[in-house]
Amino acid sequence: MVELTLIGMFGLGMLGSCIQSVLAPFFPHEARKKGINDSTIGLIFGIQPIVASICAPIVGMILAKAGRKRVLLLSAFMLVVNI
Repeated sequence: MVELTLIGMFGLGMLGSCIQSVLAPFFPHEARKKGINDSTIGLIFGIQPIVASICAPIVGMILAKAGRKRVLLLSAFMLVVNI
């Protein structure tokens, strides 16, 4: 059971990376056409790893208290709703 949970968590992480990878080649060009400067574009792409590094310990504490399966299911639901 633990292995399936880990596979699911890794799969969700990979899905998130794939989503950002699809956006990365097209966003800067479109943003420049709309007048957004390079610093703002960098901030948009850099904010995700910053937020992830801040939230990781918090989610870890929640994971320890709520259980892996609940947190994994809630994360998967939030990811699907966000897409």
